[in-house]
Amino acid sequence: KKITENKVLGTTEWTLSNGIKVVIKPTDFKEDEVLLSAYSPGGFSLVADNDVPTAQFTSSIAMMSGVSNFSKVELDKMLAGKLVTVNPYIGEYEEGVSASSSPNDIELMMQLIYLYFTKKMV
Repeated sequence: KKITENKVLGTTEWTLSNGIKVVIKPTDFKEDEVLLSAYSPGGFSLVADNDVPTAQFTSSIAMMSGVSNFSKVELDKMLAGKLVTVNPYIGEYEEGVSASSSPNDIELMMQLIYLYFTKKMV
């Protein structure tokens, strides 16, 4: 892992052995909030023209379907009282995930991200 600090932006960047870059920036915009954004180039611009409408709805369908062994209703019940949101998406030129949590719920947020990418219900 390679670590680079940018004093001007106040960020620390990790470059992992698989090439993934992780950028960390502590802020004080909002107390007790962790924001995460991850993306890669691609998106539905890479699919055949006749498949674009289907690709545009893929993220919504995945979110309405639940994750792993949890239906959407079960997942909502499990997350009641937790400060966690995870939103995988496919855009025109990228795909990724945006997420947020309280510091106490970071582990749950990371587990959900992992499940959305490895054990989708659709």
